Amino acid sequence: MQNPGIYKIQSIIKPNYCYIGSAINIKNRWYQHKYDLRNNKHHSLKLQNHYNKYKESDLIFIILEPCLPDFLIIREQYYINKLNPFFNNSLVAGSSMMGRNHTVETKKKISKANKGHIVTKKARQKISESHKGNIPWNKGLTKHTNKIIKRISEKNNGKKRSIEVRRKMSKRQVGRIVSEETKAKHRNQIPWNKGKCHTLEARRKMTIASLEKWKNPEYKKRMSIVHTGIKQSEETKQKKRDSMIGMKMPERTIEIRRNMSIAASKRWKENRIA
Repeated sequence: MQNPGIYKIQSIIKPNYCYIGSAINIKNRWYQHKYDLRNNKHHSLKLQNHYNKYKESDLIFIILEPCLPDFLIIREQYYINKLNPFFNNSLVAGSSMMGRNHTVETKKKISKANKGHIVTKKARQKISESHKGNIPWNKGLTKHTNKIIKRISEKNNGKKRSIEVRRKMSKRQVGRIVSEETKAKHRNQIPWNKGKCHTLEARRKMTIASLEKWKNPEYKKRMSIVHTGIKQSEETKQKKRDSMIGMKMPERTIEIRRNMSIAASKRWKENRIA
């Protein structure tokens, strides 16, 4: 939730020294001031020098007046004229960034500066805690267009996650409780491939992909761990039995039978040697 208004940053040691500003979101603006001061890159050199000398504990943040966005500049100018702030670079109100668009060159510079920037675990935790319980600004308001959905789909198509990433995702899901509402929602959904049949070419590709997976000893080990100790309920067993009733096995050609026989004899020889 945005809280537009006028604010003041004041020194405790030198009460006459202050900074007057306005913002659409006062809370975020104060965080930005602190970030810039801590990284020694604040736009006000006077405020930066004062911070470096007297540290952060000397500065206090005061909300002077909640204000509608349309009147921010007018009210900011009123307080600048009244208090004559020492830390302000200019005594004329107006945010240089409000409604301003960066040039292509500036965007490239910002992108280059942030490339390879690593956020520490402590910083990530702090950001996570500050956003806890907040509802996303676009919740229920915006939806991706079909064009954007297609672009995202194309971007992620064929993207493979590493084993480490998959393991982390799996660990995150352990102990997760799904609400009854969500269960009911998914229960009533019709699968996208319901009634569709795979082509012979698609089936062949799926078979090859499955065989390639099982050649990997790590995959075998992981699957054996996953399925160890899993017991099916009597209800599930009965469902399987019922689904098999009246089912006819496809007729196998002489060539398929011959291939199955060769494969079976090969497996038997390998097991015998082992």
